Amino acid sequence: MNCSFNEAQQLAQTYRDQSSALQTERSEVIICPSFDALASCAGIVANSPIKIGAQTVSCYDLGAHTGQVSAQSLSEIGCTHTIIGHSERRQECHETNEEIAQKVRQLITHNITPIICIGETENEYKAGVGAAVLERQLEPLLPILQEKPGLQPIIAYEPIYAIGTGIVPEPEYLIKMLTAIKENLKINLPDLKYTLIYGGSVAESTIPSLRSIEEIQGFLIGSASLDFQKFQKIVSLWYTR
Repeated sequence: MNCSFNEAQQLAQTYRDQSSALQTERSEVIICPSFDALASCAGIVANSPIKIGAQTVSCYDLGAHTGQVSAQSLSEIGCTHTIIGHSERRQECHETNEEIAQKVRQLITHNITPIICIGETENEYKAGVGAAVLERQLEPLLPILQEKPGLQPIIAYEPIYAIGTGIVPEPEYLIKMLTAIKENLKINLPDLKYTLIYGGSVAESTIPSLRSIEEIQGFLIGSASLDFQKFQKIVSLWYTR
């Protein structure tokens, strides 16, 4: 909720007009405005390499659920992706792992790719239980991810204490946690194809250490995406590795 309606449209237009600077022939760029701007931004980036996503979705299909937005509506306005389980939704809206799993089911029913956020808190990190937390967050998702053959979800590892703080975990720790995710999915869903990305204080200054981690296939970027020049620099640095 960083951009107003008009600001979101202006930013979407910049992304569309400058898409060639983002090396879109090599990368997939998805912008996720707030709900009020989704339809207009989807129209702006239509017929361009830029894709559109939502920031969440209802776990219900239709009905008397005031203030919520259905996966069907997101599909109809052109959303190809939707973020699910972001830490701010988990914390501020008290979303549970089970509710998040149901949201994923709604998305895949309407052929929308889920961007599934998982991650531990600072206290969980300090207690050394981060991997166990990720396992609990993934558990209710496993049977649902089996329901859609060919589904290629995006899994976003976001350690909560790193979001917007400028703190990025040490590479050794990131490798450990990303490997735990990969091993979990390999054991439980050996045929699942997915993209594993990282989120949490992704910026020009943090890319040099992050780009050395082979397990990272992309990023979920917050405040740096609001400044196109900063975002473009991140993309440029990523592809110089």
